[in-house]
Amino acid sequence: MTISPGSVGSLTAERHYEYMVNCIRVKQYANASSHYAIAGVQTWHDYLANPGTGSKQRHQAELRKQLARLSDKERKNFWDTLNTTLRDEKSLQQLCQLLEISESNQRSKMFWQEAKNGYLHCEPVMIF
Repeated sequence: MTISPGSVGSLTAERHYEYMVNCIRVKQYANASSHYAIAGVQTWHDYLANPGTGSKQRHQAELRKQLARLSDKERKNFWDTLNTTLRDEKSLQQLCQLLEISESNQRSKMFWQEAKNGYLHCEPVMIF
């Protein structure tokens, strides 16, 4: 499934992880990376908005569960591609732009930005 900016908040993190696995299996790594990023930011956002064992467990467990459905080779190919994407500033910023949401609740929007930056490191860190 191809991601469009309007679909970012329309699916659960669990569904994004399922789509990620499906994309990996057909070697659509760019789409898989998008699903990975959305799901991770969604679950991290939920943890920041409602800290606790349950939300942290959800953030950690669902990715592991879905990755377990893949072969070692599929996992390695995906991680290699994802790491290349996340290390390339232009590719990372394209991924981060995809994760822009229209949110009227300022507190929720703040948590979303914090989750995005914490999970994907979308905003460069300034060192003084």
